[in-house]
Amino acid sequence: IVQRLRRRGVTTAAQLADLTRDYMVYLEVGTAGTAFIVAIGPTSTPANTIVASGVATTGETISFRLPAGWYVKWSATTATLANQAAIGC
Repeated sequence: IVQRLRRRGVTTAAQLADLTRDYMVYLEVGTAGTAFIVAIGPTSTPANTIVASGVATTGETISFRLPAGWYVKWSATTATLANQAAIGC
């Protein structure tokens, strides 16, 4: 099953609709930028940083496993996401 993250903007964490199983999440960078950060966690204020203030390159794909029910949050300076997908494990 492929799902999309619930998008609430880059300043708010998002959560998948299926809270019962882990997912592999894939984020594709659309526009390059700096200060790209990805964090996950069991609450709506994720505290586990996966990507810490890196440079986001156009076409780059960031992938990570998102535990069941967890939230993901990303932020960046000028970077955008072209595509996002979550595949159930």
